[in-house]
Amino acid sequence: MYALPNKIIAAARKTYDARVLGRGLTEMRLVWNLLNDLRDAGFTVSKVNDGEEWIKAHDIREAFDTVFSVDDSVLSVNASDGERTGWIVIVLGNDGIDAISDYGYSEGTEFQRFLDKWTQDTERFL
Repeated sequence: MYALPNKIIAAARKTYDARVLGRGLTEMRLVWNLLNDLRDAGFTVSKVNDGEEWIKAHDIREAFDTVFSVDDSVLSVNASDGERTGWIVIVLGNDGIDAISDYGYSEGTEFQRFLDKWTQDTERFL
């Protein structure tokens, strides 16, 4: 599991009200680990839809910052060959652990196997 960078934790403490800080940090841990695990598995998040437009994501931090600039967003995920392999919808502000709201992929792909395994144990981010 990847630890949140200290800069992100410090920003969260300034941004979130004390009543929802725990939920916000859970969402951040979940999304931070998802982005890093996608990278480690050979996938890239090429762009993030912020509800108005698709924003190119050059790295994990840019994708993370775009996700946390809005309440809901969509990650466009590419396979190692650069072809789009699926998408992930992230909705913030609920229980924290349920931030991954929806996703789509073609049956039998590596992305399907990755998500099926990854989403089985999101409680590890509590």
